[in-house]
Order: sequence, then C-alpha cells, then structure tokens
Amino acid sequence: MATQTVPLNHTEPWDGPAGAPVPYLDVYPRDGGPPQRTLLEKLPLTIGRSETADLRLDSSQVSREHAVLLAVDGRVRIRDLGSTNGTFVNGQRVEQSWLAEGDVIHVAGIQLVFHSGLAGKRASAATQVMEGGERQQRHALVCALRRAQERLLHRGVLVQFAPIVNLASQEIAGYAAEEAEQTTACERALLQEESCLAERLLALRRLVAAEQAARMAGRPQVLLPLAASELGQAGLLDSLEMLRRAIPPAQRLVLTLPESAAIDGPYLRRLRDRLAELNIGMAYSGFAAGKKRLAELLVSPPELLLLDASLAPTQWSSRSLSPPELLRTCGEHGVAVVACGIDSRPALQAWIGQGGKLAMGRAVTTPQPPASLTPPPPGAAVRDH
Repeated sequence: MATQTVPLNHTEPWDGPAGAPVPYLDVYPRDGGPPQRTLLEKLPLTIGRSETADLRLDSSQVSREHAVLLAVDGRVRIRDLGSTNGTFVNGQRVEQSWLAEGDVIHVAGIQLVFHSGLAGKRASAATQVMEGGERQQRHALVCALRRAQERLLHRGVLVQFAPIVNLASQEIAGYAAEEAEQTTACERALLQEESCLAERLLALRRLVAAEQAARMAGRPQVLLPLAASELGQAGLLDSLEMLRRAIPPAQRLVLTLPESAAIDGPYLRRLRDRLAELNIGMAYSGFAAGKKRLAELLVSPPELLLLDASLAPTQWSSRSLSPPELLRTCGEHGVAVVACGIDSRPALQAWIGQGGKLAMGRAVTTPQPPASLTPPPPGAAVRDH
C-alpha cells in the first residue's frame, strides 16, 4: 500500500467552525510531574530538542529535529525526521503513521498521548496543565500498558546489580539484580497484577539480568526477583529453565520471593524441587516479622533471608526477635541473613555489633551497572598508542 508523503512546508490550520474539536497532545514529563497539554491549532508542528522546535523536549536523547505532526485531509499524521533514537507509536517504531484517539507516542522515552479533539471553546493558551485526577489516572494506565508492550517488543529492560558484601572479609558474596530505570506508580502496580503482560515482562527482566550475569568476572552468585503474582503461572517453569540455559552450569542463581508469599504448600514444594534440579536456589526477601513467622519459614528453609530495608538495625531492641536470636536460629538451619538498606555508618556498625555478616546498601557499596562488572574482551586491556 502506497504511503502518502506530505511536504514539510505544507501548513494546514485547524480552522473548523466555532467550537469545533481541536486535536491536542498531553505530554507526560519523565520526572512524573503533571502532564502538559499542547493544542494542535496549526500544523505542521515540529518536535525536537532545538530551541526553534514548536514542541521542545529537553533531553539529550531527543534529536534537534526529531519528528513533525502534519494535517492531511482533516487527519493528523506523525513523521520521523531521521532521528537517532526513533519515534514510536503504540510501541511500534515508525517512519510515519496516522494518529487516532488515545495513541501513545514515545520520543526518546518521553510519552505523548494524542487526542483527536477538544470539545467546547478553544483555549487561548498554547500549553496548559491538564486537570482531573481520574482522567490522569486513566491516561497513566494507558501509558503504562503501552510502555510495557514497547519494552517487551524491544527488550527495553535495564538492570543493575546491588552487591552483597561479606563484612568480615570485605569481599563480594553475590549480587542482587534490580531494575535500573525509574518507573511510575502505575507501572509498578501493573507488574503486581496476574496478567500475561506482567508475567512476560518479569520473565524478560530476569533473563536479561541472567545474560548479563553470565558475562561477569568470576561468575558470582546472582539473586533474581520472583514476584508473588507469578506463582502458579503456566509459563513460570519454562522461563526458569531458560534462565538456567543462559548462564554457565557452575554459576549459582538464586530466586528471591517476597516473604509474604512464602506459604508452605504443594505448589511451593514442587517449585523448590524443580529449582533444585536446575541448580537454582531460593531466598525470601522483605522479612520483618517475629519468631512465629520465622519458625514457619524454616520448615523449608531458604538459602538466604533478606531483611526488609525499613528494618533499621538500630531499632531492633524493641522487637520480640532480637538480631542475635535471628542470626543464631537461621544459622542452625543453614540460612544466611542479609541486612538490606544499610545506608548509614551507624546502621552498619549496629548490624556488625549484633553479629551480622552480610549486608547491602550505600554504606557498604553502591549498585553497579552491568558494564562495570564485565571483563574487557581479549586484547582490549592493553593497547599500544
């Protein structure tokens, strides 16, 4: 099918009768602030980083002249202007595309939602802040869904690795994979739902982390998150088998399951048995409970117990389960305890004083991007100049 090309000097004002709908864009800032509305009262409208752009997006990843919106026969069309990072409509990279109500445009990670008209009296301002909490929530959900689909399509998942440090030897005992990019509250809520989309995205995040872990120097132990919503999902075991194939047989993988989801039963026992066959360990994260809950978890003990990051070692004196008792009981069952969120020197000293041996947090060391943990290719370390 032939694609209609419109010259850039083509200008078509949106001159309908009084009160006629005017199309507009809602631009969602990357920092999560309120969306900004831009009325498309006169087209073409250029999008880019340049100060001369009609809609300026302040990001180094946006090309100076990134894309343009055109009016053609009463409809709106977007065309990419040869940008470096591309223009996406509903998760698909396009050179040009018609726009319809609710379409989500991504320009270097910045989200723009197209609307075909604004009924009523035209606003005199070119840009205004959108109002209405319910409407914002609906658009946020649409954006979260489209962004998730785009990340799946293009493997757009970024991870980093938080070191787990042995406090006695100051050596790295392993790494915990975590998401490296900022996400909205709506995107985080989406991943907690039991859905095919969430299942695939969580599995992709683990797979990308495992592939990057396989290239780490020394092949360290790596912890990968398992969401409670994934338990019982049909594709979980297949995704775990794919993880095992992604890394060397000798490298140890450990899945971290939220402690609140660790309920002993037939399914979890079968899952643990299958993980053992794949040489994948199990850890529980977010522990902040007392003696009774600890006893329940130790019926089928995990390899690691990660404490809740909000559980400051300096505040344990008021709890029924003291750190020494926790460490002693877990040690008797072969479970290593990791203090998380150790971000201050007093918290680190308190944890060491209570007998803690493993910790994560800024007071210990900061999360590392995969590139810093990967050895250089042969011949790259030494080079004559």
